[in-house]
Amino acid sequence: MARSAAARLLASSAPSFRASHLHHERRRRPVLLLLLASRSKTSSSKPPRPRPRREPSAAAAPGSSHFVEISDLLASAARPAGDAVLPPGTNGEGCSDDIGASASRRTEGARGIAPQRLTAASSSVASSIPDAAILGGPADDGKPPSVTAATAATDRDESCRLAGDTSTVDSDHANISEVVQRITEVVRSEVSEPSMEQRLESLGSTYTPMLVNMVLKRCFKVRQLGFRFFNWVKQVPGYCHTTETYNSMLYIAGEAKSLGIMEELMEEMDKEMCPKDIKTWTILIASYGRARQIGKMLSTFEAMRKSGSVPIDSKVYRTILHALCNAEKPDLALEFYKDMPRNMEVGSDILRLLMCCLATSDKAAEAVYFVRDNMIKGMKHPERYCYMEALRGFCVSGKLEEAWKVFQQMKNKSIADSSASENLLRGLCKAGRIDEALQIIEYMKSTSGVSSTTYCFLIDGYLRKGEHTKALDLLQVMKEHGCVPLVSSYTQLMQHLFSVDQYEEACRLYEEMLKNCVEPDIVATTALIGGHVRSGHISEAWNVFRNINKNGQKPTLKAYTVFIQELCKASRPLEAVELLKEMLESNFRPSEGTFCRMISALRDKFYLEEATYVERMRTSFYFRSPRDGLQLGPLDGVDTVHGRLGMSNPEEKELALEFIGHPSDQKGKVSSCSLPNDTHQKEQEQDYSDGDVEEICRILLSSDDWGSMQQALKMRSVNFSPNLVDAILKRCKRNSRAALQFYSWVSKRSYYMPTTKTYNTAMKLAGSAKDFKHMRYLYKEMSRTGCSPTVDTWNVMICQYGNAGLSEKALDTFYRMKQLGFLPSKTTYNHMIMYLTRSKGRKIDTAVKIFQEMCRAGHILDNHILSMYLLALCDCRRIADARSSVVSLCERGFSVQVGYSIFLRSLCRAGRMEEALSLFDCIEKHGCSRDHYMYGSLIHGLLRRSRFEYAVAKLTEMKNAGIPQSTHIYTSFIVYHFQKRDAAKALDVLKEMKENGCEPTVVTYSALIRGHMAMGMVSEAWGIFQQMKLKGPAPDFDTYSMFMSCLCKAGRSEDGLQLIHDMLDCGIIPSTVNFMNVVHGLNMEGKDKLAEFVLRSKWDLRRQRTFSN
Repeated sequence: MARSAAARLLASSAPSFRASHLHHERRRRPVLLLLLASRSKTSSSKPPRPRPRREPSAAAAPGSSHFVEISDLLASAARPAGDAVLPPGTNGEGCSDDIGASASRRTEGARGIAPQRLTAASSSVASSIPDAAILGGPADDGKPPSVTAATAATDRDESCRLAGDTSTVDSDHANISEVVQRITEVVRSEVSEPSMEQRLESLGSTYTPMLVNMVLKRCFKVRQLGFRFFNWVKQVPGYCHTTETYNSMLYIAGEAKSLGIMEELMEEMDKEMCPKDIKTWTILIASYGRARQIGKMLSTFEAMRKSGSVPIDSKVYRTILHALCNAEKPDLALEFYKDMPRNMEVGSDILRLLMCCLATSDKAAEAVYFVRDNMIKGMKHPERYCYMEALRGFCVSGKLEEAWKVFQQMKNKSIADSSASENLLRGLCKAGRIDEALQIIEYMKSTSGVSSTTYCFLIDGYLRKGEHTKALDLLQVMKEHGCVPLVSSYTQLMQHLFSVDQYEEACRLYEEMLKNCVEPDIVATTALIGGHVRSGHISEAWNVFRNINKNGQKPTLKAYTVFIQELCKASRPLEAVELLKEMLESNFRPSEGTFCRMISALRDKFYLEEATYVERMRTSFYFRSPRDGLQLGPLDGVDTVHGRLGMSNPEEKELALEFIGHPSDQKGKVSSCSLPNDTHQKEQEQDYSDGDVEEICRILLSSDDWGSMQQALKMRSVNFSPNLVDAILKRCKRNSRAALQFYSWVSKRSYYMPTTKTYNTAMKLAGSAKDFKHMRYLYKEMSRTGCSPTVDTWNVMICQYGNAGLSEKALDTFYRMKQLGFLPSKTTYNHMIMYLTRSKGRKIDTAVKIFQEMCRAGHILDNHILSMYLLALCDCRRIADARSSVVSLCERGFSVQVGYSIFLRSLCRAGRMEEALSLFDCIEKHGCSRDHYMYGSLIHGLLRRSRFEYAVAKLTEMKNAGIPQSTHIYTSFIVYHFQKRDAAKALDVLKEMKENGCEPTVVTYSALIRGHMAMGMVSEAWGIFQQMKLKGPAPDFDTYSMFMSCLCKAGRSEDGLQLIHDMLDCGIIPSTVNFMNVVHGLNMEGKDKLAEFVLRSKWDLRRQRTFSN
């Protein structure tokens, strides 16, 4: 079995799910569920049911569109705050309402939840939902949800028929359909008063797992309401969730990438002794894979394997292999593949994907040949097919030397057909190796002949090198040989000619295409429209656009977007507004960049009323009302905040890690920590390839000479879209100077249209390198290029100042932002309070004012920021202010349990143990219960003050109450024993910790390294560090910094220098403090020349990252 691949990342993963279902007692199943038992065994062989027809509703009349709904919204400016606004959606269809049969309590049978997603081709296994489609998000298609019982009726009818009970079909069918419809109408209703729970109680329905599952399946597009119903129904007397209902909820959470909620559901299943079936495990593995949480995915697989209660089938292996390939983990993917059972067939699509992934590894040839040969010998795939896929994998990854070898092998075996030649030709042309491509052309002429597709690849190669004259000559050669060019060849040539201002030549090509009876597709038509507008022929562009429907085509999202952006660039914003209306009427959803471009163009022409109108349209799409978002568990947002904001010291990071995974309180109340909703949504289409990103990044990293880089960029015939530029900037953090030079260069291209999003990314890149001069220059340049700054733009500047320790600058930027009329967002307030409450440069009075302003604005602090805020108040002896802040937050909906847990911990961290113990003793008066988080805070505080006996007493009290120890408590004892210079006891605690199933975290390993270094045990500290790098969790910036400081203090500064090189290799940028610690240590050790070398390295790194002189 696949053990070793999974075991490698188990240490960095969340604790494995307990296989408690081995000891579960089987509970009695409701009688109604028995009727569906036989259907669940056969449903997997049937195609999915069609999507139920949408019924007209009050929310959306038949034929309604985005524009109609937005117009209604804008017309009712005085609408009450509680009314729903038009939520953002996407242009594609969402997942089917049918996620599998609402089957019996038994876990055997088909895997019903989204079978097509889990078993289809490799492209669909790792499909992910759009950014907007988080829990609490709208329907995937952006249309109002409908309520129908057709699916329930079909389920019931089929189940009764299969069970042989045809006498009750009609009556049961009608009863269940009616009940499900009534409940679903209540759940999905927009009425705020009375509450959904009160209306559900008034129905008087009898809730069975089958009925609940059918309701949940109709809540995929209103996920927050489904979660609310799920939590409410488990409080109904006599009701108990089953595996099927948990699976439905797990699928909803997994599709939304809400892994915290998904893990809480798993813990709840264990607590309720609800067994996990194959469907449960598959949903978990697929969800972790889509979120690229590889460690958690493998630990889940290991837990599934160890449970032994369910057979592991090919779908599980398919899902894991796809996730590993998608996450670009070729070594793990190969190891996992080798450990699979020999008779396990995962499908040719997954094997094709695997070979493409392995072709990118260091030992690409060996890995790809292993899979290829195994496919031939073990799986009996055709030899020609296996060699072809190996060739394709090498071509896609750019390993053309290996591709040549495979092609020669195919020629020697006489299996090199035209497809093999075309694959190699395409790879050579994409890499710009035209001479070798021409050799392939000559070979093809002598064997299989040359087709239009062959010439298409060669034309693309010439255009990539900027040699459009040779591409046009090749087009003429094609016609002389009687070969009709493809529409894609004409389109590429037209686009290139338009970009170099050869308008007449491009139009001539289009006429020639029509003359040769080559039917233009929508891409060619869009290119023609863009070229007409760019050249000032607006009326011709409108004529082409109006004739699209006459040609049997329909405008696409891309066509609308290109036309609108070109009109704005040509200073025709009013025409762009009319086109936007048509776009909305066609149910297409404009991107954020499209809205920003239009608003900027309208303001430049002083069409302020129209700009306000479009701004309100944009707001209706990209800013949801608070009731649209599902509130998470109390501390579910800590992970996100920690990853986004960073920590100033290891203790602050421990504050965040201590509370990760805090459960919600027993009454099901949750805090107001909502899932993040980025203002900038992703474009609906990815208009670039990953190969283009890698190619440009390779150029930017190849030299320090901008002139040579610029020459290389000009040689690449790449159409730089805003999305492509944004992706390139994000990949070049270490060499931000080259990235910013590239951004300045591409902004001057005639065809390039900058967006607010790309400017924000460039500003973040400059600010992260502390090049604030260029960051401010980019902000001023935004207005000149027609891009409107947003709240996110100001957040970028505030964050960069704050991260650099310039809290005064951050505060000035915050005030300037408000003076210009921008309303701070929740992110803005969170960052400001974090920077103002840090121990260095603390401004507690200002932080209190901003906190009060934040509450008045209706925002609530994230959990980690609240920890920092309360700790700062306690440090400043403002206990009353801290207490009143907690009370104020709880009155606004924050979880009481979490609020007082954080308050208690803040008192302990500030050394206010007497107040902490007093609060702990009367915690029930505040509506809270004692849990291991509270005990952990007290024990940690007592140990920090060397009150070991009291800490042990609290630990004993906690065990007697049946509360298990946490990783945080074990870590606190490890730190204490090292402080007492007792390494043996510290290691005994570590051993006990692992035996009890608590996995060490980064904080635990950092404490071990620090403790060993304090006792002079350098080799042991290195051993722990190497173990982290090999088995995880991987060292982070704080771990590197701490270890480096300890080594320098111990006279091992050269080892500290090695850590700097390791940081750079891992993509972590060392700080100035890191360099100064090493330099100081080397000078103290008399190694002056080496210290000078380190200083030069620091300056070189600084030069690579800053744009300004």
